[in-house]
Amino acid sequence: MRVRLLIAFLMLGLCARAADPPTAADPVSRLNVLLHQLATRQVRLQGDVITNARSLVADTRLVWSINPSRAVDAALAMLDVMGLYLDASTDPSALTPEAELRNEAENTLRANFDAAFGRWMVSEVLALPGSAPLDRRLAVVRLLETINVPSAKLPLLSAAREKDPRMRRAAARALVGWNDDVVHSFFMGLLEAPNSGFDRGSAWLAEKHFSGLRFENGSRVLDEYTKRVRNDLVASDWRKASRAVVLQTPIANETAIPALIEALSIWKARGEAGAQSLRIRFEIQRALRARSGRSLGMDPEEWRAWWALMRGDGARAVAPVTQGGQVESTEASFFGIRPASDRVVFVIDRSGSMNFAFGDQATGRGEAARKRWSEARSQLFGFLEAIGPKARFDIVLFHTIPEVWRGKLVAADKENLAALREWLKFQIPNGGTQLRAGVEAALHADANGSVDLALLEADTVIVLCDGETAEGSSWVEPFLEKVLPTTRVVFHGVQIGGQGDETMVRLARGSRGDYVRVDG
Repeated sequence: MRVRLLIAFLMLGLCARAADPPTAADPVSRLNVLLHQLATRQVRLQGDVITNARSLVADTRLVWSINPSRAVDAALAMLDVMGLYLDASTDPSALTPEAELRNEAENTLRANFDAAFGRWMVSEVLALPGSAPLDRRLAVVRLLETINVPSAKLPLLSAAREKDPRMRRAAARALVGWNDDVVHSFFMGLLEAPNSGFDRGSAWLAEKHFSGLRFENGSRVLDEYTKRVRNDLVASDWRKASRAVVLQTPIANETAIPALIEALSIWKARGEAGAQSLRIRFEIQRALRARSGRSLGMDPEEWRAWWALMRGDGARAVAPVTQGGQVESTEASFFGIRPASDRVVFVIDRSGSMNFAFGDQATGRGEAARKRWSEARSQLFGFLEAIGPKARFDIVLFHTIPEVWRGKLVAADKENLAALREWLKFQIPNGGTQLRAGVEAALHADANGSVDLALLEADTVIVLCDGETAEGSSWVEPFLEKVLPTTRVVFHGVQIGGQGDETMVRLARGSRGDYVRVDG
């Protein structure tokens, strides 16, 4: 039955081409001509061209809905629209004309999607790297990120090994979440990127894949996967151990819990010897809490005693993540953010709008208006005094350019706090909101976004901003996918006021950090 549907779908298109050749007035043909002109830069998407493009996309959608025999022609045109502008802005608050056209084409494809159409896209577009245009195939892969087509597995795996880096990355992204041993093996290879031929950012996709699944009974890769996770939990590199805490999620309790407890013990000893360990100990503790529903602190002996009582008593099933209860973190707070770390860089807005009144005084109440800048400094010193001299920190201020205080982490002791107060006396809110430059400075990233881990001591970055940024938010996801697999940095975001552009939310949520919005 499925084969007949697919044949019927293809024949409708073939018959339409034979019996009803396109005319100059045909909107699908006119859209294809315009797409060629746009792709070859004969025209630009501006002025009347935007109006014409929108009209042709709408008319092509109408042709598809009223004349099913034109389905193939209309679908290919919509895939080409989508593919041409696949990388246009994803910021919903500031959509470009390119992004709006892409979204309209994608919505049309989704509205007409069924099982036969899905198989046709896979077999007649995705699986034909030699004849189908790259942008068209990339559009299919984008659709397959959220639409499951069983026959797409092998073509996606093949596409994920092509030479073109865009196709490799897109296909890997579409494979995330497939519960299949062949796919699991593929993503285990990505964990070793760039040795796998992928860039380091692809390891983040592998992490996302494994963190959201449960291995099926009889999985042939589970033993190898479990061995890797257990070894990495106690690796000397805290970043490798941090990744292993995420990757342990699909492993059963009877294996994962003892491994986590042992890792907690080892990292406690390393911390007592002066190694950077607090962040990873917090992460291990939270993993144990998620599996057990218990908050037993960071003493491994408490967890060992609990596990000794629990073994053999229903411990084989992985427990759901516990909701509610206290989340482990530091006592020190910055606008309510309590990072699970003692190695922190603050990236703080010093643009002109930080001179606005803060909180209730922004509405006119109160005689002496307190400024956003004053409140940020007060919160900063409150945090640093509370976290104590064993913690280490640095400060980056951003406005039109970033300004770095020390360029390395220093102890949060009285001497350094006094020096910071003196430096901040000469910092006056002014200029623009170049947030991205501030973030890159905090990570010691170069112009290509590459991070020198020998210089990066921090494992946590707290970013404060009070408005829309100069760059928008579309850079965040690609940036995080590039830097997080190696740096393991967590971003926490503080947004003052309601004029943000999603940058803070995306930084925090994309790195598993916290986000707060403060009135002001």
